[in-house]
Amino acid sequence: MRHIEFEWSPVKAASNVKKHGVSFEEALLIADPEHSVGEENPMKARYDFSAATKNPYAKRLKRSVTIRLDESTVEYFRDLAAELELPYQSLINLYLRDCAASGRRLSMSWRPVRSGTV
Repeated sequence: MRHIEFEWSPVKAASNVKKHGVSFEEALLIADPEHSVGEENPMKARYDFSAATKNPYAKRLKRSVTIRLDESTVEYFRDLAAELELPYQSLINLYLRDCAASGRRLSMSWRPVRSGTV
């Protein structure tokens, strides 16, 4: 089983209890069953998921990747994202998704380096 890390936020914890009626500790028991070894899992007792359906958006989940971008490119997207009031990484994803969906290709031509020039 892969290791899952959780970051504690008292504001988010209070919001979850108010919005969902579920504490962070209870949610942790479902997300990481190792935390509930030897004890009854209160979340399983409270909720019945037997008639649940799969998340229709599961195929659109995002994957974290590392990518190196020019500083000027990052600044361009940060500035544009600030104007649009979007997170800049979401804006970059929207641009890349649009390119992939439309099959857009970068128009580039490479010239061989001539000996003696760099």
